[in-house]
Amino acid sequence: MRYLRLCCYLLPILQGCDASLLLDSSQNIITEKRSVPNQNSARGFEVIDEIKSALEKECPSTVSCADILALAARDSTVLTGGPNWEVPLGRRDSRGASLSGSNSNIPAPNNTFQTILTKFKLKKLDIVDLVALSGSHTIGNARCTTFRQRLYIQSGNSLADFTLDQSFAAQLRTRCPRSGGDQNLFVMDFVSPTKFDNSYFKNLLASKGLLNSDEVLVTKSQVSKQLVQQYAENNELFFEQFAKSMVKMGNISPITGSSGEIRKSCRKFLVTYLTVAFDLTVFNHLCNYIKFNGQICVDTERLVQLHHRCAGAEAAAAVRGSIGDRGGDLGPDFARSLGPHGGSEGEIGGEGDAGDGDDDARDGIRRLEGGGKGRRSIVFLYRESERGARG
Repeated sequence: MRYLRLCCYLLPILQGCDASLLLDSSQNIITEKRSVPNQNSARGFEVIDEIKSALEKECPSTVSCADILALAARDSTVLTGGPNWEVPLGRRDSRGASLSGSNSNIPAPNNTFQTILTKFKLKKLDIVDLVALSGSHTIGNARCTTFRQRLYIQSGNSLADFTLDQSFAAQLRTRCPRSGGDQNLFVMDFVSPTKFDNSYFKNLLASKGLLNSDEVLVTKSQVSKQLVQQYAENNELFFEQFAKSMVKMGNISPITGSSGEIRKSCRKFLVTYLTVAFDLTVFNHLCNYIKFNGQICVDTERLVQLHHRCAGAEAAAAVRGSIGDRGGDLGPDFARSLGPHGGSEGEIGGEGDAGDGDDDARDGIRRLEGGGKGRRSIVFLYRESERGARG
């Protein structure tokens, strides 16, 4: 469930599911990983690296890190017993990150109910989305520092927050003292910590929610309390709304079209790349008369074909190999979720695989032209240092 938090409980609240959190610090940016809400909290980056590496071998520069996160969030939910949903694809990766935005816009564990709801509403998410998405706390951990104030601050004595079950608070104090033990981890759902279900809501009604941001759902709003009660009584209703809210949140301000980029590594921006546009009707003329070497002509055709080829089982298998080994088979729904045109530029593609020679490349171009795509321009990226220059 690390992937669930990485994608869709944090990123869209800031600026959309755009993989900005995955970026490491560089001369140009300070990573969002250093923000207060993310420090010692957001994890699982190495697994995303594995998925991206596998996809780049099969589908170079095709599947964005943002789409990987969205799919991983869905599949980790399914693997732990939660709902399934179709993931809209086609996001591109951001070319920026915001440490200050991450600090100010991501809801904090000690925020008031109104502050949290306002942050959601600014992104067109409502109170129903807030309560349903909070249900993701059915899996995961919280550090002692995120809830210590609930254990000790009442009236200057050692009594816990009156909204917290006192016997539960006493158990928490054994590993979360007044000082020290800041990084000690506690499961947020002590009933079923490794299963995605509605136990989180049942715990809230029993005054055993760990974080202040959990507790306020039942103490500061009658509307949110009623939703908590409904989800506690009806697991299917919770699953249905959670899936809807995840899709809704994943669609906040997506980066598409020519905006953003498709990173080669999820940890850093593309650099030293040359963007070249080819009109398919003059592709052969460019290859023959502008003196690109023959290998580049083949490579460009192969790239076009990969946009189509990578949309199916191969891309799905790459992600399945990285996530599925950690909890089970993702099943056929994963491959279908990629749709007929996976990746961020899935509308570009042709029939069949690319060949290995110039004749095969030209035949592929003719097939594309015959399919009504002759007037489309294909924009692609390649490293100047790795692909031959003009002869």
